[in-house]
Amino acid sequence: MNRLKYIWIFFFLLSSSAFSGISEEKIKESRKIAQFILNTIDNQFDHSSENEKRIIVSKKISNSYLRNLQLEYFDIDNLYQLDSRDPEVDTTNVLALAICLGDTNLLNKFLNYVDNINDSKYWVWGYGQSYTMAHLILDPQYPIRTDDISLEARLSIMDMLIQRGINFEIVPISISCHRNPALAAGEPGGNPINALVKNDNGFIEYQNIIDELRVRALLAGANPCVHGSSFFGLPIVSCPFRNGNYEFDQPRKIFAKYDSLSWNYYVNIISKQVTAVKISSSFKPILHYTLVDAVMKHWLEASN
Repeated sequence: MNRLKYIWIFFFLLSSSAFSGISEEKIKESRKIAQFILNTIDNQFDHSSENEKRIIVSKKISNSYLRNLQLEYFDIDNLYQLDSRDPEVDTTNVLALAICLGDTNLLNKFLNYVDNINDSKYWVWGYGQSYTMAHLILDPQYPIRTDDISLEARLSIMDMLIQRGINFEIVPISISCHRNPALAAGEPGGNPINALVKNDNGFIEYQNIIDELRVRALLAGANPCVHGSSFFGLPIVSCPFRNGNYEFDQPRKIFAKYDSLSWNYYVNIISKQVTAVKISSSFKPILHYTLVDAVMKHWLEASN
């Protein structure tokens, strides 16, 4: 039974939203379908009662239906029919669509009807494992990848969920290919998300944003030592290795002998984000024993 499950997961990954080897035309068509579905659900949402709205934001959508849909044959009832072979693998939702498409307005509207953003009823299928919403905002390409969303929109989406208490350390337990934390951020799949970023010369360009997304998570208290099946923590902190698990030495702070390249690289990203976020008293980082802790402590004291 487990072997069949892994075979099903393998074929799902081959046809997933990373779009490796898929034509540009097919990618555009997939995005058109995802946008149509999001707009359709939004219209349904606007004409629903308060209780129905809460049901809509947590209702499971079929990945396989989205992947194979031709719009002329769209049936909203079939949208919610999960593949019986493995409903976990076939699961996405309207929050995931809004996040992947970078629609901050709709996401904010839907989040008003989410009681606990960390609840497992909002988990969706990502790269070889179930994703929490924390996983998804760090690797926003399931069920669809869009590389032309601005970095500002991606960070704004992260802030929305951070302000709602997103937990970056939950790793869903299931029979799956991977069990990685949110900070893996698409690294195990080998193709992290890109975004439109203004470079130092003022030009807009496509750029990998894995580090920018990770820094935002660190500023919100993500633990850089949490590791998984194919991700072993971030290299900016020394994580003690005990009994096969990375753990914090709780009685005292831990600072590795950071090399100057890593220090300057992360401090540069962090300093840009701190300036952009303008951290308020309700959004001060709950930091662990990291390089970020030392840098942020200095900035927060200097600003008081």
